[in-house]
Amino acid sequence: ALILRSLNIMASDISEQTMLLEDSALYWDMALIGSDLGDRVYHVLFGQTERLPLYVIFLSVMVRFFGESFLPILLVQSLIDSATCVLIMTLGQRVYASSYWVFGLLAAAWPNSIQHSASILTDTIFLFFFTGFLVGFVSLIEEKRLRFAVLAGLALGLATLVRPVAQFMVLLAPFLVPFILLAAGFKFRESISAGLTMFFVAGVLILPISLKNVYFHNSFALSSQNGS
Repeated sequence: ALILRSLNIMASDISEQTMLLEDSALYWDMALIGSDLGDRVYHVLFGQTERLPLYVIFLSVMVRFFGESFLPILLVQSLIDSATCVLIMTLGQRVYASSYWVFGLLAAAWPNSIQHSASILTDTIFLFFFTGFLVGFVSLIEEKRLRFAVLAGLALGLATLVRPVAQFMVLLAPFLVPFILLAAGFKFRESISAGLTMFFVAGVLILPISLKNVYFHNSFALSSQNGS
């Protein structure tokens, strides 16, 4: 996975003219606001509501350590996306244990994944956390240990801090997760406990954003982003 992503970066034009289009330009501009990392984090948390903060904070940290260069960011994203391929292979192993490598190979060679990891976009980071959520949830079902509910909730909360679409999974957790776990053979009390654990762990991560928007903007929405 890492070899394919590295080759793609080597073959790509990573100049500002080609990298900073549409949303990419928005994320990059936000990551460069202010004179230091503290100013940039403060702005993305309190100075705007258009995007959730985690990806822009990631970009700001990268700029702090590597300067205003796209290459280090793309290389780190390629590492993260390669780790996602391993997580996808892990999920595949739970379904077809003898052919798990097929899932890893397909993930490693998937064109969209390769291209997005070489872009200034949220796809790579979101997919990593959301796949981590799926791995944690499947592990919870199979091993019946509450720590996997914590892991799933943590990954889901971080995914939501990248893209607000994942918030609906958080809201459904205390209602839908117990039914899924009951069908998987959990006891009633264990099912309720796991669902609430996932909800509260994810909620702790996104609650500050909600409270900030309620206090400053009189809105429970995580983001003011809308449209088609």
